[in-house]
Amino acid sequence: MTGMTCAACEARTSLKLNKLSGVSATVNFATGRAQVDVDGGVTDEMLVEAAVRAGYGAEVVRPAEPEPDGRDEAERSRDLWRRLMVAVVLFAPLADPSITFTVLPGWRFPGWQWLLLNRARPM
Repeated sequence: MTGMTCAACEARTSLKLNKLSGVSATVNFATGRAQVDVDGGVTDEMLVEAAVRAGYGAEVVRPAEPEPDGRDEAERSRDLWRRLMVAVVLFAPLADPSITFTVLPGWRFPGWQWLLLNRARPM
């Protein structure tokens, strides 16, 4: 969608699209896109025409079809779990130690403030 400049534009476009029979639409001003679910015989041209009548430009963009990669659901799940564990291991040393020192004051040591100041400085 093009030409939207404010939240009122979003509301107006959403209202025009939802007036079509069998259409459920939500418009996102930030992305300039509308997600439209069509139940009846509403064509793409009718949706674009409704947006144009509201005073905005529009074009139809269909979501890309997921490409079959030959992996089953269990293998994808294991892959996601493995990626999560790697992320946790890499994140732990980079986590903000100030939270740790706030929650666990017994872990504080002399000069811990200087460590936090050093970690906060730009590289």
